[in-house]
This record gives sequence, structure tokens and C-alpha cells, in this order.
Amino acid sequence: MSYKNYSSQVINHSIRLSLKVSCAEYCMLLHVYDYCDAKKSKYFSYNRVLAHHIKKNLGFTQDEQIKLLRALIDKGFYHRIKIKNRFVRDKKSIFPFEPSKDNFEELWKVSGRVGNKQKALNAYKVTVRHFKHDFLLDRMKAYLEHLDIVKQAQLHLSTWLNNDTKQFLNEYKSKKSKSNDERNFFK
Repeated sequence: MSYKNYSSQVINHSIRLSLKVSCAEYCMLLHVYDYCDAKKSKYFSYNRVLAHHIKKNLGFTQDEQIKLLRALIDKGFYHRIKIKNRFVRDKKSIFPFEPSKDNFEELWKVSGRVGNKQKALNAYKVTVRHFKHDFLLDRMKAYLEHLDIVKQAQLHLSTWLNNDTKQFLNEYKSKKSKSNDERNFFK
């Protein structure tokens, strides 16, 4: 397999191990899953457009892509349908944490309902696949406490949940921790 740095793909190894797939298979699986989600379909065609998209984003050659696709078919993640080069995702979920409308509403309420709700819901659906809802809720509370201390404007929830920037993973100041100005270094 060629491992050129075309773009980054975050590998959640606990999920990967539970699915019993290699790192390359996991990247291919996640990439095709997201590709189908973007098209709002469980069906996909392996064609030049998808092959180029995978090559551009993951760096796998077409031969490597076909090997990975066959391995994922053998493991039951996809199966062929009667149309040439057309596949359907299996009902098997690849994510341990599935989005819940009630959980989103809870996070939306805690966040203060800042920003576009539909964009926030879409960002939540992507992020909650990899991070537990309770973790995101705790991080939002820490973020809001941080904003009270530093006196900054709050990000829209969709921006805060953005999978590219992952603002929710930032370190936030809390009222419990003292700033350097408040510490007495010469006790």
C-alpha cells in the first residue's frame, strides 16, 4: 500500500479494532461511508469519480482501492447489487455512538441556541459518531465557563462541533484553576 500524505484521516483505533479491520480498510470504509452520507444514499458506484476522490484524499491507487473494497465486501460491510459496479452499504453500523435527536436538543439547549440549528445538527451527527454525547456536553459546559473568564464571543455550535477544527477538544480555562497573575510564586 502507498502511504503518501494526501490528507489526514483520523483513525479511532478502538472502533477499528471492534470492527476487525486494518487501518487502510478503516480509512476506506469511513471515506466511502461519508461519501454516501454526502449523497444521502446507501448506494454507491465504484467508478472513476469515486476512485479519483479516494486517490486524492487517501492516496490509495486504484488497484489498492479494489483490494480494500473486496476485503470490506468479504467482511460484510458492502454487497453488490445487480447493476454493474454498484454496491450498497450493509445495515451494520460502523460507529458505536449513533446520533439521537433528544441528545442534540440537550446540547443545543446547553449551548444557548447559538447559530443555525440545522447546520449544528449536521455537525453533531458527524461528531457524535466518534465522541460520546456526555463528553461533548461536558466540553460545552467547560467552554461556556471558559468564555465567562476570557470574555470572548461564543462560537456557533456548528463551528464548535466542526470536524475539521475540533474546537471541543481545546483546553479551556475554568474558574477553579488560577491564572499566572493570581499565583504567588514567591511564597
